[in-house]
This record gives sequence, C-alpha cells and structure tokens, in this order.
Amino acid sequence: MISHESNFIDQILTRIGLKNASGFLVLSDVVANKLKDILAEKRMYKSELPIYDCYQNSQAINIDSLKSILGYSHKNKILLFFGYIRKYKGLDVLLEALSDLTALDNSFRLLVVGEFYDDERSYQEIIKKFHLENYVQIINRFVPNEEVEKYFMISDCVVLPYKSATQSGVLNIAYGFQKPPIVTKVGGLAEFVEDEKTGIIAKHCSVDEIVKGIKRFYELRNNVNFIENIKNRASENAFNKLPQLFDKIIEETNYDS
Repeated sequence: MISHESNFIDQILTRIGLKNASGFLVLSDVVANKLKDILAEKRMYKSELPIYDCYQNSQAINIDSLKSILGYSHKNKILLFFGYIRKYKGLDVLLEALSDLTALDNSFRLLVVGEFYDDERSYQEIIKKFHLENYVQIINRFVPNEEVEKYFMISDCVVLPYKSATQSGVLNIAYGFQKPPIVTKVGGLAEFVEDEKTGIIAKHCSVDEIVKGIKRFYELRNNVNFIENIKNRASENAFNKLPQLFDKIIEETNYDS
C-alpha cells in the first residue's frame, strides 16, 4: 500500500489518493488490514499474485552440467537469493547466516542474482569480514526472462529473508519452478507458505532464525514431498478465479451506484 522506502509526505499523499477509491482489490491480508484501519467503510476484495510459470524453456536441462557451467558441483547445497537487492530484503542478514552455515557444512553456496538498489560495497564488506568469497556468487545485473530458469533450476531452495514485506513475486516464481521458499514471518509472505510443506517459515529476520530455517529445510527435503505440495498449492491459487471475482466486483459496484 505504501512504499517500503516512503517518507512522511509519501504516506500523506497516498492516504489522500486512496480515499477516492470505491473499493480495493488486495493481494494479502496484511494490506487489507492496513486499509481497514484508515478506510474501514470501503469494500475490500482479495486475490493473490499468480504462480509465475512463464520462465520455463521447452528444452530439457542437464542440471549437473548446468551447475558445472555456473561453477558448482553436484555436492553443493545451493541457496538462491533472487531479485532487486534493497535494504528491506535482508541480504545482509542472509550473508551472516551463510557464515554460520558454512562453519557447519562447507558445501553451502549462496547465489545472488539481481541488480543492486543499495551500495554493493556494504554487502562486499560483509563477505570479506566473514571470508565468504568462495561461498557467494553475485550476478549484479538485470536478468532477462530467458535466463531466469537456469538460476532456479540449479538451486535447492529460494531464500527470502525479508525484514518487511507485503507480498513477493519472487516467491511465486519459486513456486513456478516448484522450488521451496524459505521466508520470514513478515507482512504477507507467510500467508502463502505452508510451513514444512511448501516451504519453511522463519519467525523473523535474524541470523539464528534464517540458519534454523535453512537447516530445517535440508533436514526435511528427503522426507517431505515439497514438489507435490507446491503443485497442490499452485492449483488452489486465488488468481485462477480472478474473472469470477471481477464479476462480483462489477455486480456489487453497480448495485451500490
């Protein structure tokens, strides 16, 4: 509803603008609740982001070969952080968590793919401080649709250690590739993850909780059918019923008028 990096003026103007709407279509409960706090009299409808399964290429992929091309072995445990790098997304915390993980198991690797909206130097300082140069690969650029697949396909899971959030398209890209997300319990992220079924929910964005969540995923992955659970979750995605929801919105809006 309001930008993560908003200032006081942004918030005032946003609230003024929102008052002109007849109703709202929201994508998470956390946004619905914020709107109800200031605009309780407005109609509220809820859907969610679709599962983004549009990045798959038709050609068969040899995962081991692809890992080798990108500098990994079949023994590596590959964690993916994907998307724009901004302060609220918690990459700094994930890097510190990686230091703890590699101390326990040096097969862990972190693949960071996306453009930096922050100063990259602050993250590089963390990497140097914890001697993670051999454990982190950063691809700091815009990734075209045709390249998205390879980064998700070689990864075991997708980590979203966000400090604040409403919802994330990255989570639904992960679901599109049937990769379990590890998310923090902030904003609306946890609404769309079934803990220890479609992914892992960490209580909050802290080094200990992120480490615990990642370790828990690897403990469960041979016993929990994450892929099948994600398929079931995707089949129930509310976006699939968006046409019917729009029919309801139009009908009720016409009734009000």
